[in-house]
Amino acid sequence: MEITFYCPNVEWTKELDANLAEEIGKFFLVTAEYQGPGVYNKEMDECRGLDIALELNPDEAPIILCSILDEDHFIKLGHIQKFQAVIARKRVGFLRLPFSADELLEKYKSLLNDEKEEDILAIELNRISTYQQKMGLIQHQVKYRLDDPNQVAWSIAEVRKLDVAGTDEEIIELIKNFERNPNNSAFTGKYFPGVFCDIENTLITNYEVNQKMLKILHEYSDKKPITLWTGGDIKSTQMILLQNNITWKLVSKDDFAGAEVEIAYDDMDEEEFSKIYAIKVRQFHVV
Repeated sequence: MEITFYCPNVEWTKELDANLAEEIGKFFLVTAEYQGPGVYNKEMDECRGLDIALELNPDEAPIILCSILDEDHFIKLGHIQKFQAVIARKRVGFLRLPFSADELLEKYKSLLNDEKEEDILAIELNRISTYQQKMGLIQHQVKYRLDDPNQVAWSIAEVRKLDVAGTDEEIIELIKNFERNPNNSAFTGKYFPGVFCDIENTLITNYEVNQKMLKILHEYSDKKPITLWTGGDIKSTQMILLQNNITWKLVSKDDFAGAEVEIAYDDMDEEEFSKIYAIKVRQFHVV
């Protein structure tokens, strides 16, 4: 079996290679804590392996992301959008370390004929976050040095890496006028497949999880993307979810005005929901 390792140079990778040598197939194995060839230090919480995994093509071979961390730690470290964008794609899976060669082989085989829908929203959320973060850094770097030709050339090159088209002059104007925009400016008019579930009085009531609703979401999750959303405060809601070991992506309903989603579960009726949030839903379920 051909395994491309993006992992620290430690004994367990050699053991995996040896144990799977007689198998047929090819996949990428990426450790979230990996930082590059020959680099492995105490700054594991940077999770640079996530960037490596995002650059790999799952159509070429399945990608298996692994980590000593579980999903709630990616949330705590501020890497959850990037983590979710990695595993949002088809033929990409996640394993928690440590695992055996048999467990790795089983995961690989399950990804060969992966039937899950790609999580378009998770990918888009990470793209927006990355774009806004990098544009903000570029603007900060050159804001008062636009009379320096070297800085101007550097800034234009960095913006082009973000797949921004336009002349040099247009890119400079973009840098000058860049402002962080709310997500709804990017979501208006777009359609997102998957299941969108309300939190308050739908998934959780008086700090108690609705086990029936949770079961429905788990049944959907084998094939469909799951999104939790709220009209309330994101940070406090995220804490409640973490306390209940619920780690599906969480977004604000307010960001989706003018967007359309496939399936929604809510405690309010569809007419009231549409009036308040201006979101179209193809299949609406009242809980």
